[in-house]
Amino acid sequence: MLGYWPMKTWIPPMVALVVAGAWVAAKQVKITRIEEETEVLRERIRVATRAGSGDARVSQAGGGPEEKGEDELDWQELGESFAEMQNGGMPDMRAMMKLQQRLMAMDAAELEAALDEIEGLELSKEARQALEQMLMTSLMQKEPRLMLDRFFDRLQDPQGRYSWQMAHAFRTWLGEEPTEARAWFDQRLRAGDFDSRSLDGRNESRMRFEGALVFSLLASDPEAAGERLAELPEDQRKDVISQGMFVNLEPGTEKAFAELVRQQVPEKDQAAALAGATSGMVNRGGYEKVSEFMAEIDATVDERRAMAAQAAQGKLQSDRQADRAKLDELREWLAVEAPDSVDAITGEALGNLYNGRFADQAKLVEELHAEGGGDELLVGFLNSGQAHAHQDDARRLAALIEDEEQRTRLLERFGGEVETTDSPAQ
Repeated sequence: MLGYWPMKTWIPPMVALVVAGAWVAAKQVKITRIEEETEVLRERIRVATRAGSGDARVSQAGGGPEEKGEDELDWQELGESFAEMQNGGMPDMRAMMKLQQRLMAMDAAELEAALDEIEGLELSKEARQALEQMLMTSLMQKEPRLMLDRFFDRLQDPQGRYSWQMAHAFRTWLGEEPTEARAWFDQRLRAGDFDSRSLDGRNESRMRFEGALVFSLLASDPEAAGERLAELPEDQRKDVISQGMFVNLEPGTEKAFAELVRQQVPEKDQAAALAGATSGMVNRGGYEKVSEFMAEIDATVDERRAMAAQAAQGKLQSDRQADRAKLDELREWLAVEAPDSVDAITGEALGNLYNGRFADQAKLVEELHAEGGGDELLVGFLNSGQAHAHQDDARRLAALIEDEEQRTRLLERFGGEVETTDSPAQ
């Protein structure tokens, strides 16, 4: 449900950290924007870490790229170092920090010259892409239109390597020159540069760019934002709203966002679309901020349930762990905002907490169940994506479910013996 774009290409985790550092350091004026960029980049780093062949460990000496001189980087050696990281090599933290500082200091002309140099180097495809994406991020902050024009032909990359960064470059440009940026986008649309090549008529890159534009208009001209969204087919409007652009709403636009969703997004998708905005809220202002949003937009029962579930997952994930105190805080809040879904949301949030230990989370679920938690707690937890990889713990919890039909279904899923009684197996 989170509005993230998974990274579809390889970047070593340490390289992603350099990109994150350069990006965040360049954005000192709007704290909410920094939070959004950081949270999206955290997700990219998590994906990169899971996809890599080893942990991103820090070397105390050596192993990193050396500079040719005080102001010159050896891109060949740097690319080779990134290739070593892909194979589990240990990067030099000092060298990575120097690289970050150098990227921040380079102007647009220097970045373009570096990109030209990298094009002519003998590097692996993966290493070249890692170097390019670092430079693209810096160029995006300094000359977003230059970045867009230089790399626009890569927007159609079938693996989506560049679409995420380019959409954020467009958003940066919209913040600086909204009229010019919108005119550029509309001209590209007329030229067919964002036409769909898929059978379903969708173009993911266009959805991301439209999301950036609608987000920009929401703060300055909510009516125009609605008109822009209304130009798209109804079944594509949720795709636009679901982009990561809306993870952090600009303060004061929350009600306008809710009205936009309710007017333009199909009714069946509205609750999920509204929920996407709560990830940033809960990380900035805790559960209280989400409660304020629910009250301000007079959220329905279904909307509250969806927003509460998203906030619960986002908060536990942001905290990077779940202990009893955090769960008690969550359940106390849920008892007020989504009283009919306390157990289900708790189970789902714990089950989707992928940066904790499943066995520890299972013990917390078992503890809460012993204290009066219902079947929804167990079912929500066991229906998560992680349970199938931990079948011993999953079978133990499934056997506690009182409802025979659900108990049987889950025991069968996890390869356990099925009890054909009206009470759970002991």
